[in-house]
Parts: sequence; structure tokens; C-alpha cells
Amino acid sequence: MNHPLGKRASVRTAAKRGFTLVELLVVIGIIALLIAILLPVLAKARENANRAVCLSNIRQLGMAIVMYCNDNHGFLPTPADYIRATGTSYQEMNEDWLWWQQDRNVDQSPIALYLGTGATLQKILHCPDDNPNDRQDIPSDIALKQGVYRYSYTINGNVASSNTSGLTESSWQPHKITDFQHAADKILFTEDAGQYAPTTGTPAPPGPNDGNYSPPQDRLTTHHGIAPKQVIAIQTQPSGYAYPIGTQEGINVSAAFFDGHAMSITQDYADDVNHYEMQPGTKSGDGVTIGME
Repeated sequence: MNHPLGKRASVRTAAKRGFTLVELLVVIGIIALLIAILLPVLAKARENANRAVCLSNIRQLGMAIVMYCNDNHGFLPTPADYIRATGTSYQEMNEDWLWWQQDRNVDQSPIALYLGTGATLQKILHCPDDNPNDRQDIPSDIALKQGVYRYSYTINGNVASSNTSGLTESSWQPHKITDFQHAADKILFTEDAGQYAPTTGTPAPPGPNDGNYSPPQDRLTTHHGIAPKQVIAIQTQPSGYAYPIGTQEGINVSAAFFDGHAMSITQDYADDVNHYEMQPGTKSGDGVTIGME
């Protein structure tokens, strides 16, 4: 007959033994498998959340411009272009939609009246997937006092016409929001990846260099994904430079439209002249002049 104390002792011995190496490896393998399954799902969920925030931000910008127009006899703001250090410059204007330059206070931008100031404005001006610290130093032909453009969104440069005739500094003549036909198809704001490099026709490093989106030479960001182009895009500057079919360019890019809605677009969509010019066949800067009321 076994003594009860001996039975309890064997139980204690088994308890002290713990897991075998094989058992531990099985548990570790299961945990690693679960992590491998969950990480892509979590990354996808995070990306979808960031894109939702980005779309919300750009829609707020679009609605703010509509309110600005309502308060300014229907006129749009000016596109907040950069000032070149040499040659014809673009002067800073009170009507610039964003006072992004380091010698100006962004909280005094016209857009801030409708969106708020401080941290509230900064949050709206930045896409969660965009890192402003990735911005390159500004090109040598931009006035140094302006600094680097630190924001994610840029406005369609066709909101105004530039007048450089006989001037050393260009003035911008805003258009009316009603001048843009088929407002639901016209891009008002988007995420700009920067201008072409003037000497080579090659896209510049990531990040816009001012608040002005000038299609087709300015390209869309690629931080939401890339896909091969389906349609050839011809730049006006440098003359004749083309982005051929198959070029890897941006997709899922946030855009706000003149009617107030926002959606994701591709580079092919942005390259369609009917999606950015004031009217099909006409473009700001082609001698169109609309006087302020």
C-alpha cells in the first residue's frame, strides 16, 4: 500500500519539473505565428486609419476655402508660391491661403480664420503618413528667408493667374470659385510630392516646396502607395518631358474638390487636364485676368 505522503511528494516533484524544451518551443512557435498573422493586419488597419484622418484633414481645408469665398465675394485665395532669389519673384500676398514661410505667422493665414490656430491648425495641415522632417533643403533659387515647406497639402495653382508683365515681382490675380466648371471634378487641394528638377526633368526629392500645386509638373505623393501609370503625362516644363506608361507613381492620394467633397485619387486622375484647369482648354496664366470686386 502506497503511503499518502509519497504520493504528495511525487506531485510536488512533477510541479517543479515545469515545461520541457519541446513544449516551450511549441508555445514560442505558436506566438510567432500569431504575430506574423496579426502584424500585417494591424499595419493595414493603421494605414486605413491614417488615410481616413488625411481625407478628413483635406476635406476641412476644402470647406474652409468655400467659406473664405463666401466671405470674399466668391474670390479664391492666392496659392502661396515661393519667392525666388533671382529672376522674377512671387511676392507674399495677404491673400495667400497659407502663410507657411518662416518670416510669417501661420496662425495669421486666411485659412486659420475657419480652422483655428496653434495645435489645431497644425494637426489639420499634416497627414499622419507624412513626415515634414523628410523635407529637403529648399532649392538654391528660392529666397532663403522662407525656409522649408513643412505641410502636407497644397492648393491647385490655377486658383489665381500670375502677372509678371513688366514686373520684377509677380502679383497674383485670384479667380472666382464659380469660374471652375464641373466643380465636383476639379482638384482644389491634394498631397504634392514636389516639383520636377529643372535641369533634368526628374522629380525632386519628397515634399512640396511651397503651397502651390502646379500640375502636371508637380507630382503626387507616394507615401500612400504606388502603382504603374496607365497614361503618358507630358510636362510643360521642362518642355516635352514625359512620365511614360509604367512609371511608378502615387495612388490613394487625398484630394479635396471645388464642390467640397474629398476622395482618394491616382496620378493618372491628377494628370487629366479636366481635373485641374479652370475650364477644359483654358488655364490660369494664359492671359486670363479677372478683376477684384
